[in-house]
Amino acid sequence: MIAFGLLGATLLASRGWAKSLTRSIRLDHSLLTLLTTLALSVGGVTTVMLYIGLGNLPLGIATVLPFYAMVMGMGWVVMWRSTPITPLVTMRVPAVFWWITIPISIAIVFNGMYWGFYRDDTLGIYAPFAQELFHTQRLIPITPERNLYELYPQLASMSAAWVYWIAGNDFTPLATLPTTLLSIGTLGATYLLSERLLGKVGAVVAVFCLATLPDFGNWASSGYVDLPMAFYYTLALVWLLEWERTQSWQAALVCGLLFGWSVWTKNAALVAISLFFTYAGFLLTQKKLSLNTCVIAFSAVMIVAAPWYLRNLVLAGTLTPDTVWAEDAQQGIRTVFALITLPINYGIIGWILQVSVFFTGWQVIFPTYPSVFFPARRTALFLLFWTTPFFMLWLLFASYDPRFLLLYIPLLAVMAGWFCEMFWMTWLQSWYRRIPISCLKHFILFCLFAGFILFSMWHSIDYKHEILGQPFASYDDKRTFIAQERQR
Repeated sequence: MIAFGLLGATLLASRGWAKSLTRSIRLDHSLLTLLTTLALSVGGVTTVMLYIGLGNLPLGIATVLPFYAMVMGMGWVVMWRSTPITPLVTMRVPAVFWWITIPISIAIVFNGMYWGFYRDDTLGIYAPFAQELFHTQRLIPITPERNLYELYPQLASMSAAWVYWIAGNDFTPLATLPTTLLSIGTLGATYLLSERLLGKVGAVVAVFCLATLPDFGNWASSGYVDLPMAFYYTLALVWLLEWERTQSWQAALVCGLLFGWSVWTKNAALVAISLFFTYAGFLLTQKKLSLNTCVIAFSAVMIVAAPWYLRNLVLAGTLTPDTVWAEDAQQGIRTVFALITLPINYGIIGWILQVSVFFTGWQVIFPTYPSVFFPARRTALFLLFWTTPFFMLWLLFASYDPRFLLLYIPLLAVMAGWFCEMFWMTWLQSWYRRIPISCLKHFILFCLFAGFILFSMWHSIDYKHEILGQPFASYDDKRTFIAQERQR
């Protein structure tokens, strides 16, 4: 319980900064504050660890905690001493958002805390690195013999190592909780981006599509870094829109930090950094962003991301390891339309996502349904700009693994929210109103809604038979079972 409390304090430590930053853009939004707190806390503590390690100082609570507490304590001082800028725009999250996210999140957190690290790559990469950080209190060394997975960004491993130091041992299932919470945060980030672009109705639909996607529940508690990267990427786009709206240097700073932490989570986000520099540079030439705020945003990216990749370049001669099996990639119909040809991964939601992609492309040619923030064509181009390069690179080099689509699938969910809202208003609403028995049609909708939620909860928990058979198994028994499953 002490470890759990200390971890909670770590994750909430940046609330002072988050509250001050949302105030600076004249916005009172509890969900945005909560997700920004989570992003700043996990990103902040691991970045502090990185800089301490680069300074050749021993890692551990004794060295990391004072620096982390000092940085985050400054945020609380700023919040207490600053007067809220008025008038603040207060935005509420509809109750249906919580009806969707809370049950599924409970199932995901339970699965992560019950099993801990249990997937192949987490047991082969992230967990061993976290244990090595815990025992050696040094950065993972890069040598000619260790220059492959050691070049991977370390946010996941360092966050797990931080949990080990808090717990005092390296055999706690709490180690996956930071990445699990980041994965769940993707639901909130999807809502915020959809709300900014589409409004509340489209945002709720987008969250429902993402939350009930089979692959979301499959990977959210796994300890993998795909969904955590998607969280930082999606939330960065939310702050990018706030930066564009307010021209605030604070929004530019947070936007840059979030993009930096996305690439500190997974090296595939180097694509996101390239897109960010291109997008912001274009708006700068159009005088829609100021040079000063662009410098702040770009500097924030480099402060967070540059040290690790410069270290890789100096010690290994490359930014990223050669771990993409491009020779296994296939560019056939099955991979082009993976959202509908892989029902185990995407289910019926995959069909909605695929149609929504076509709908978004159609809006570029025939802009008919404007969003809240941009005209229809600009909204479509915005969503396609941040997704198409990822899809093309996946198709050409990494289509052997559909898991990599999770990196940008929140944006596809935003497209789905846009399409479903349009489809409802144009076609289904009038038909639905003509159904004579009002209570019956509402009951049918409720059953569909509850059925999807319950199925997603069930799907998010692995090895259910073993849990039911031995719900209070010891950590060693769980490790033994996982080892046997891996051997099979």
